Amino acid sequence: KYFGLAAGNGIRASQLSYAIMCYQGEGGPIDLEAARNNYEAAAEKSCEKSQNQFAGMCYQGKGGPVDLEKARVYFLLAADRGVMLAQYNYARMCELGRGGDVDLDDALIYYKNAADKGHEQAKKNYVQIYNQKKSEESRQASNHFLITSNSKIKWCLC
Repeated sequence: KYFGLAAGNGIRASQLSYAIMCYQGEGGPIDLEAARNNYEAAAEKSCEKSQNQFAGMCYQGKGGPVDLEKARVYFLLAADRGVMLAQYNYARMCELGRGGDVDLDDALIYYKNAADKGHEQAKKNYVQIYNQKKSEESRQASNHFLITSNSKIKWCLC
């Protein structure tokens, strides 16, 4: 009750605590809509834990509609504040083009950040995309060489 009142008054820490309580059903029934609303309110006040949780709820459609664009934005905000799971989730969304365009450069950056913090799947995904990009660059260089070498080019040594 008191966390709800404090959260309603805009106190960031209370919004986060109340969101957790609503999400888990502590002190009352589970209320995903209230959890989502309070995570969002605290997220807007730069609470990285709330940014990550709110993004996850938007991604999964918990407590409201699925909103992949908003999920991607809030995962990025939390990722930039060092939240490992947000770094992984943002990278995954970039890799797959969820909530925006495919962006393998950003995917590599954020997978590396999460991998550096010990996220095992991020390490695997980083290596896979890195190798894929290198292979593509090598293929493009080979194609360029073949086109150039097959072209009728006359050299003039003057």
